[in-house]
Amino acid sequence: MPCPHNEITIVQRSQRQSAVAAAAYQSGEKLFCGYDQEVKHYPEKRGIVHNEI
Repeated sequence: MPCPHNEITIVQRSQRQSAVAAAAYQSGEKLFCGYDQEVKHYPEKRGIVHNEI
């Protein structure tokens, strides 16, 4: 049985990073960011079997 692994990093607005963009990339879904009024979507992300936000 495969062993799942997680990597935890801190997202910092001061370094122009977005928690919503990170969540959209990891989940493979379109997410709307109310802070900068943009839809975050990464259609090139492949291999997502299951997601739940």
